[in-house]
Amino acid sequence: METAGLMPMTALAYGTIPIISIVGGLYDTFNSENCIEVYDNDVKAAITRAANLYQDKKEFRKMRNICMSQDISWITRKQDYINLYEQ
Repeated sequence: METAGLMPMTALAYGTIPIISIVGGLYDTFNSENCIEVYDNDVKAAITRAANLYQDKKEFRKMRNICMSQDISWITRKQDYINLYEQ
């Protein structure tokens, strides 16, 4: 489980579905469509959900495709920051 952003963002590019706690800046990139979320510090439940997802090959492939197709580069992200600072 990674609580910082670099490793889960790298995982997306390679189709590895990250298991993460959605905190801080991770809200900008992650949601239930592209990660397994840890709720209430229950890592065991998150791992169980990940194992169940892996068993459902159709849903697993669907989530992997979503992960790998996201453009999380600075090119697409910078406008959000520009808009924030211009307000």
